[in-house]
Amino acid sequence: MSIKQHILDDEDVVAHCSTRSWVWVCTDQRILKYRESDRGTESLHDLSFREISAISLTNKPRKSIYLVVSIFCLIGLFGWWYMLSNVDSYDPAVAVVFSGLFVGAGVLFLYIWYNSSKSYFEFRGGGVIQQEPEMWRINWMGADDKDQVQDFVKTVREQLSDQNNLRHERQRPSQV
Repeated sequence: MSIKQHILDDEDVVAHCSTRSWVWVCTDQRILKYRESDRGTESLHDLSFREISAISLTNKPRKSIYLVVSIFCLIGLFGWWYMLSNVDSYDPAVAVVFSGLFVGAGVLFLYIWYNSSKSYFEFRGGGVIQQEPEMWRINWMGADDKDQVQDFVKTVREQLSDQNNLRHERQRPSQV
């Protein structure tokens, strides 16, 4: 199956982008979020432009606590080796195991620190967006092509502007 089956006959696709988990499609009427698993099951969510009030870019910095823990693990490794160098006899197997634990923990926390920053575009609005805001985030860091995501967001903003202009024109009383 494909996303094409979910596009209505009177809809035109104006932009799309891909992240690690989802394909995002912007039509002239709505936003679709689609994925197909390896087993052939589909997930589809859609949002009309009436439900979207804005799109925000959120950048969350790396969490420094992970870097601090990583540094302490590596300092602990040097402390461990210093302690062993001042002991007359020690079991080399124990030294290797503890050294491996210090290095492994240090590298693990360094990896977690490096990947702890988050950057995403988030749809704003009421209804389903307000109830499940995480569902309506485009993970910019996990995008296949970041430029494609930026172009997608720009197109969505243009569509939102066009939709808002149409709504305002319909609400104005006609002048005779």
